[in-house]
Amino acid sequence: MASVVRLESLIGPLTRCLGEMYMNLTKNRLAPFTNLRKKHLSKNLKEEKRALQEEIKVFWEENKDFHDEIKAFQEENKAKAMGLEIKTFREKNKNFIEEIKGFLEDNKAFLEEIKIKVSEEEIAVFEERNEAFRETIRVFQRKNKGFQEKNKALREKNKALQERNEAAQEKNNTFWKEYKAFWKKDKVFWEEDMAISRDKMALWEEYMVFRENDQNLQEEKGALWDMVEVLWDEKYALWKKVHSPAGEEQLFQAAENNVDVQFITNTATQTSFPFHC
Repeated sequence: MASVVRLESLIGPLTRCLGEMYMNLTKNRLAPFTNLRKKHLSKNLKEEKRALQEEIKVFWEENKDFHDEIKAFQEENKAKAMGLEIKTFREKNKNFIEEIKGFLEDNKAFLEEIKIKVSEEEIAVFEERNEAFRETIRVFQRKNKGFQEKNKALREKNKALQERNEAAQEKNNTFWKEYKAFWKKDKVFWEEDMAISRDKMALWEEYMVFRENDQNLQEEKGALWDMVEVLWDEKYALWKKVHSPAGEEQLFQAAENNVDVQFITNTATQTSFPFHC
């Protein structure tokens, strides 16, 4: 923006100077060609000025984001130094220009040639400066193109990162869906395991009841075995009595007394039966 201001500050005095020259030229009655030349030069200058201003305006509108870069670049170039040199040159040659104006007023014929020559030289200088500024703009546009390419590469990287992030989010969503399904299955399995545990507890309680009943049966069985042992002892005592000599004498006596010997024999046989098992 500073370069635009400096260029406008140069264009203003140049236009005023040319205007003064053209005003003096209009006073010349013998120069119809001068008026045509004046209009032509004025039109060209206005068109160049307008085109330059439009180009500068479009350039700055297209590159607002790089204002700081342009500012740093402008500080490095010699535009400021050129403006100072032009200002110094004008101050040094102000008196000379006044003398030229007075001389030209006295010599209008020569004035026409001098004014045209000065105008052409100033226009040439302005065109050179304009070309230099355009070259500066072209250099910056090349830099801007490099920045745009870098920005494009960064956008592509950002797009790739976003795609990777979306893929990771999709995997995360899939994982959570699978985890939820697994949790439901695990819940069903846990409920089945709890049901099995309850069945085990019921079986264990039944087993404890059965064991208690079995213990009672074993106690009853022990009592029965005690009774069996007592009966065996009694049977063994009877068997001894039957097979002892005293017992045999009793048998003979019973036979004599018409006692049923067969009954005693059967009793002795039944008593001795367990000892054969």
